[in-house]
Amino acid sequence: MENTEIRCLNQLEAGHVQQTAALLVDSFYSMFKGITKEQELLRRLFTPCMQLDLIYVLLKDDRVAGLIAVSDSRRRAIVMNEETCVSVFGPVKGKILAWQLGKMLSIPAVKGDRSGYVDFIATSPEYRRKGVGGQLLTFAESGLDFDELYLDVLKDNLPAVSLYEKMGYRTETLKKSILMRLAGIKAMYIMKKKLR
Repeated sequence: MENTEIRCLNQLEAGHVQQTAALLVDSFYSMFKGITKEQELLRRLFTPCMQLDLIYVLLKDDRVAGLIAVSDSRRRAIVMNEETCVSVFGPVKGKILAWQLGKMLSIPAVKGDRSGYVDFIATSPEYRRKGVGGQLLTFAESGLDFDELYLDVLKDNLPAVSLYEKMGYRTETLKKSILMRLAGIKAMYIMKKKLR
């Protein structure tokens, strides 16, 4: 029988942080591969930029089975750091990436004090289609103090869109931008669920 719990990443060990960074990069590699195709460099880029107090993981037998990163109107779950970008990619590419990724990932995505934003949600391959994503969303909806929760999803990620619709999320807008296109990110739906 598996021991399952959801914990804030800032309460866990360095090994869990590394597992979470690997899951983030692996799950969103199609979006990040425009930066570099080397996943280890992506892990080195994102690990120090993760705001551990805004990321929650579902642990199964002390292994990261899934993650959810939830930001608010003041902070995002990933805050790009120019120093880190430069140390990983050098002064020119690093500064460009810090600016570009900072515009997409580091600026608050919601305005209301009682609004939350799911920056990332991901499940380890061996736990997909076993309810992990739903458990993480349910945790964010009931365990965090928001009146409404937003998330974005690639327009062509039909399984995720279907899950979110089943959980009560409704499409608000279609998001496209030149920065997203330059980063290799396709159009995304912004979805919302009223919680209270």
